Amino acid sequence: MQRRPELKDYPDHIVHYLRQVPEGDLLAILKKQTEEVLALLSPLTEEESLYRYAPGKWSIRQLVGHIADTEQVFAYRLLRAARNDRTPLPGFDENEFVDAAFFDEKPLSALLARFEATRRTAILLMESLKEEEWNSRGIVNGYEGTALSWGCVLVGHAAHHLRVLDERYYGDQGGLPRR
Repeated sequence: MQRRPELKDYPDHIVHYLRQVPEGDLLAILKKQTEEVLALLSPLTEEESLYRYAPGKWSIRQLVGHIADTEQVFAYRLLRAARNDRTPLPGFDENEFVDAAFFDEKPLSALLARFEATRRTAILLMESLKEEEWNSRGIVNGYEGTALSWGCVLVGHAAHHLRVLDERYYGDQGGLPRR
């Protein structure tokens, strides 16, 4: 899938993620991005995975858990849109999800395995779609969107968090060493 959704059709909080999707084949980008996340975070020790770049910010474990949770939500939205299900879906509060999940009590390896499995499921779903299904629409949080938009949001959301990891956890401001 090379094309991207028209940004004018989406609310600002979705456009933010859609803008972060690079050019190229969406499925190839998803696969490469999966490898990037695993390569960046797998070498961390359990202690390092509890690192927070500032008080009140998520630990790396919480961030990984958040990405996995959110990708499950986005993949479900993509599925509902691809099936032309117009039943409105509610939004969700990512902070409440993280607060309720106890990610810091789970091993980083388990969280990364869940991210990888969730991502693989989303890729398999996207690989199964016919061209016309990408244009099918669903309603989330009062906004109409296509299956294509949710596939792109999956990529853009992870790209956003990869950038946050690079800049705030590992970068000049961060406290983790680059390996």
